[in-house]
Amino acid sequence: VLYPQNIGRNLSIDETALSYDELYTIITNKKAKAKAGSIVAIIKGTKSDNVINILSQIPLKERKKVMEVTH
Repeated sequence: VLYPQNIGRNLSIDETALSYDELYTIITNKKAKAKAGSIVAIIKGTKSDNVINILSQIPLKERKKVMEVTH
């Protein structure tokens, strides 16, 4: 799931397990404070190549807005 319109200057990245073998990477916009519009991406798996592939679908102009990513 990708919501490029939710990207912002400060993002948070974390992983979660929905079950024993089902890991997801979740990227959120910190400014939205876990409310509507906070999810930037929910990506199956935690491998960096996969996460990069999905996030690369966001236009470069939008990705350049990001100043900080925290865990």
